[in-house]
Amino acid sequence: MSRRVGRLTETLAMLFLLLRGLRIVGRNYMCVHGEIDLIALHRERQRSLALVFIEVRYRSSESFGGSSESIDAHKQLRLIKSANHFVHTHQTYSRLPIRFDAVLMTWSSRLPRITWIKDAFDT
Repeated sequence: MSRRVGRLTETLAMLFLLLRGLRIVGRNYMCVHGEIDLIALHRERQRSLALVFIEVRYRSSESFGGSSESIDAHKQLRLIKSANHFVHTHQTYSRLPIRFDAVLMTWSSRLPRITWIKDAFDT
């Protein structure tokens, strides 16, 4: 995937999440363990505020497996380690519950098809 497509996909995912009440606090967070595409705060109904680490995945088609299959155990471990690094270097968020979400995107008829998976995997 080209950088341009990656940036566009992440920007669309960010707008999608903003419209659903998330507040983006980080984008493309890099550390020794890897990269986190988006980091947000989210309060859902009567629940407490949560820190959400979001993996954005794009596939031009589902022919060779969907976007969700690409978030394998190895990728999950890298995301968990990167999230721990973020929390330890940003103490403001250290007491918040953490959630890992995925935003999966494919294109159909010139429009993006976006699927948001909350709690995409357990830690």
